[in-house]
Amino acid sequence: MADIILQELNLTRGDTGFFSFPRKDAEGNLITTAPREMYFTIRLGWNAPTVIVQKTLADMTFGEDNHWHVVIEPEDTETLAYHTYVWDVEVKDGYTKTIAKGILNLTEEATWHDMSN
Repeated sequence: MADIILQELNLTRGDTGFFSFPRKDAEGNLITTAPREMYFTIRLGWNAPTVIVQKTLADMTFGEDNHWHVVIEPEDTETLAYHTYVWDVEVKDGYTKTIAKGILNLTEEATWHDMSN
């Protein structure tokens, strides 16, 4: 498998986030077939036990750009604290391989609704 993609993502809390990543083999060729399982996971820190947000292969789409796409919905983050989280993408397809990882900066917003309503 190719090297892990390291990426810093930025998202305003409560906004829709669109993220994409390719799957590549050891020679750097794009893999366009769907794996058996794939997860996009966000946690508070690398060793944090609790999953904050997780999207599965069923939540992802494969685009014409030969990248996998995952959408973080507003309700996924609207109650989270402003923080720098960590994320990764793990593939399980006869092997287990992290193909992308990085940090997610969940930033402030000026327009937000009262969470008590």
